[in-house]
Amino acid sequence: MRDRKNNAHNPTVLVSLPVYNRMIDPAMTLNKTTWERVIIKLKDPENKVHIKKIIADAKAVFTPEQANGIRIFNYFDDTDTMDEVTDILDTIFNIIICITMFLCFFSLCSSMSANLLD
Repeated sequence: MRDRKNNAHNPTVLVSLPVYNRMIDPAMTLNKTTWERVIIKLKDPENKVHIKKIIADAKAVFTPEQANGIRIFNYFDDTDTMDEVTDILDTIFNIIICITMFLCFFSLCSSMSANLLD
C-alpha cells in the first residue's frame, strides 16, 4: 500500500488472507476468522462496474443486520473531490497573484516617473 498518501503514519501491511490467517492462529480456518477491516485494492480503481459488482457481492453474502453494520468506503471518491478543491484554490490564487502583479507594475511605473521628473 505504498502508493497511498500519508503512509508514514499508517502501519498498513499487504498480505493475502490465508497468510494473515496463518499468522493470527494456525489452527483456525479462514471462515471462522473475524475481520475488523478489509482493504481491497483493484488493478483498475476507476472501473465502476467492478467496484459495484464487488459491493453487491459483498452485501449479498451477509444478512441485512450484518450488511447494515458494514461501511464500504472508496478511497478514490475523496481523492477526486480533493483534486477539484485543489484546482479551484489554485485558480483563485493565480488570479490574486495576477492582480497583485498588475498593481505592483503600476506602482513601479509611478515611482519611476516620479524619480525621472525629479
